[in-house]
Amino acid sequence: MYNFFENLELKLKNSGFYNIKETFLYCKEQGLNLYVIAVINDENKNYNKIIDVVYKNLTNFYKNTNYNKIYLLNLIVKNEFKEDDIKIFDNSLDFDKEILQVFWGYSLKDNKLIINKAQPNNFFGVEKILKNINNCNMKLKDEIEFLPKGKSYLTYTLICIMILVHLIKIIYPYINASFSPDKLTLDFGIYKGMIYNNEYYRVVTYLFIHGSFNHLLSNIIGLIIFGDIIEKYFGKISFLIMFFIGGIFAGLFSILFNSTYAIGASGAIFALEGATLYFTYKERKTLNDINFPMILVISIVGISYGFTQQNVDNAGHIGGFIIGIVMGIIYHYLWIKKYN
Repeated sequence: MYNFFENLELKLKNSGFYNIKETFLYCKEQGLNLYVIAVINDENKNYNKIIDVVYKNLTNFYKNTNYNKIYLLNLIVKNEFKEDDIKIFDNSLDFDKEILQVFWGYSLKDNKLIINKAQPNNFFGVEKILKNINNCNMKLKDEIEFLPKGKSYLTYTLICIMILVHLIKIIYPYINASFSPDKLTLDFGIYKGMIYNNEYYRVVTYLFIHGSFNHLLSNIIGLIIFGDIIEKYFGKISFLIMFFIGGIFAGLFSILFNSTYAIGASGAIFALEGATLYFTYKERKTLNDINFPMILVISIVGISYGFTQQNVDNAGHIGGFIIGIVMGIIYHYLWIKKYN
């Protein structure tokens, strides 16, 4: 047993983790985040108390630091796990807390790593270290796993802005009779003449204006689905880049093929959809219970539906979808490069 812990400590240190003196904690900094591995060896089923102590101590430590978040891997090592022992591994990730806890188990008797599907199967390469120790006989998934990066606050902020703009469009004419509901479209929508008039701000403002409640509602639903995925798994900066770059390119496609005004965030949402489609295809991942076949069907139905309706900006939808796939390819390349 002691050879296992000695080998594990040596390999963790060789991977850049440092040991907190006289503890079973191993740490590694990455930007403004701290990654901690708590190697818990307990045969008396007291590991729940140990986990609580570690969590409380790290919480107090977090308050006195400038880390954005602490990722804590609780690695529970036992000679043999019973059915009741592994219930803790069913815990889901809680993004609202300062410390995000991950739970793995390692059976010394079977040389087996236990990771339930609710937990990520990658933590800074620790799974590979465990796999190589004593020839771990659990076949880990070959796919790369990544931790969700938090709640989707920006997605819902954009939704609130869209709702606010639509309320202004509906209510303000009752306050000011000279204000036309179409004024927002005329002043902030996109059209061919905006290039000649240097009104480039329109490629952003048009995203937040919608022609009807149904138009707004459909885009809110799309943003909740795909905005939540992109922001949660790709990160907030990636979400903002994909949303606005997708919206800008969708707008340019729109004015290239249409002569009328265009409004709405659907082009940007199709960009998020395209990026998610490519990523789930390449990695065979299910994100928020949505996988590649489901996104493919949604994409085909969404684009096809546009050709059956009048006053639908199909050019913007297709343009956004294409640039979304391109951004998905770029993100996937950078993500794989960063992982390697």
